Amino acid sequence: MSLKAMHEIFAKIASVAHSNPMLDFPENEPVMSPPEIADIPGNSAGPEMTSRKQAKRAVSLKTCRLLYEMGELDKNLMPKMRVSEDSKSYKELFPLWEDEIPVKVGEKTVYPGTKNMKRQYPHKPPVFLNECRPQEGHTAHLHVIQMKPVYQRPPPSNNRKMVFYDLLNSEKHGWALLSSKPLPKVCRFPIYMNVGELEINLICNANSFQVSDEQVKMAQKLNTMLFTELLHKLYKNFLVVDQENKEQSYFIVPIVKEGNIGKYVVDWTTVEKYPHLPSIKPPNDEERLALTFDKKSLEQTVIIPWYRGKFAEQNYIVTRVCEDLSAKSSFPTEDYMSYVDYFDKKYGLKVLRPNQPLIEVKAISNKLNCLRPRGIVSNSAGKRKRQELQEDFEEHLIPELCMQYTFPAELWLKATALPTILHRVTYLLMAEELRQTLSQQIGIGAVILPHGIDC
Repeated sequence: MSLKAMHEIFAKIASVAHSNPMLDFPENEPVMSPPEIADIPGNSAGPEMTSRKQAKRAVSLKTCRLLYEMGELDKNLMPKMRVSEDSKSYKELFPLWEDEIPVKVGEKTVYPGTKNMKRQYPHKPPVFLNECRPQEGHTAHLHVIQMKPVYQRPPPSNNRKMVFYDLLNSEKHGWALLSSKPLPKVCRFPIYMNVGELEINLICNANSFQVSDEQVKMAQKLNTMLFTELLHKLYKNFLVVDQENKEQSYFIVPIVKEGNIGKYVVDWTTVEKYPHLPSIKPPNDEERLALTFDKKSLEQTVIIPWYRGKFAEQNYIVTRVCEDLSAKSSFPTEDYMSYVDYFDKKYGLKVLRPNQPLIEVKAISNKLNCLRPRGIVSNSAGKRKRQELQEDFEEHLIPELCMQYTFPAELWLKATALPTILHRVTYLLMAEELRQTLSQQIGIGAVILPHGIDC
């Protein structure tokens, strides 16, 4: 019993997370004292015994007797709980702590800390994004969202992914925040699209200018289109356009680089041109026969198959016009003779121009949450993983059976990352607001970071 008690004593000795007190019995050596007991007279040496097991028991019994006489063990030979004289209650340590009491809900009593009694708190946006709607005749600030792929550029043999890399790496088109308030510096952060990792850099206060009432109205219409039509996964029936100058009242606007110095300006031509996206409707035979299928008009544009009707939620970017393939080419599976045969049997559609070239396409991901990297797809993949596989599926379509958007493909692809980017920027600005408040009240560090410091 004494040996068991010693092991239990060592198991209950106070220790840090990275240490593990263990009892040691060196042969012909005294047993080491527990590290918590400072007053024990030296090390405990047991009497000579006939076996190692009996020697352990003897020295353990002697050590337990010494510890009990010193008042370190209770009557059950367990360590006594020590309470420091300097210890304070939680009410002294946390004077602003509010005790919660159980609440009666009908015939049921709910208790604090349980799932039935949740603490509610007001959600407060960062002050930098509050009441920041651009106003007519007032200065507006442009905060450019710069994207840079971190992953390696795919080889030319993987043309589909290479086109996506080039679009994301291009600075021909981009997005920016337009607000009436300047923003402090925000550190770079990563996002994870289905093609790979991207580094996001928010270039705050890249440009400042005054906006007219007409420009404000155009920007409002484009934002409505962006978050209800282009990013249709975000749209809910109960959402309405917020016309008030309250939280998150900035605009998202397309930008281009102007001149040799590379100054960022709002692309007002695109803003004015796209208050809405065209609706999906099947073209008549005359419109289908009038279509042109040259590389210049098709490659790196957004298309959608109109024959899928209300289920046409998947948009594609044309990565290549395959002049070596046509609608008469063999279908990838043995179920159908050709693409003409496939659309005839599955959709009841007759291809009017069977000699037209096929287009190689890559799906634009409908996944708008890019906060975390995607894992490797296993054989037992669920619905979400199967959708990711479908987005990366090598696919060819017939141009005649697709509707082409004139909205720039680069802007469309980059827009799918906006919900994640805006989420990250919001919370980084909340952290910056807290840092500035602490710096101002405590008097440590610079409230406003000086120019030239890259966070």
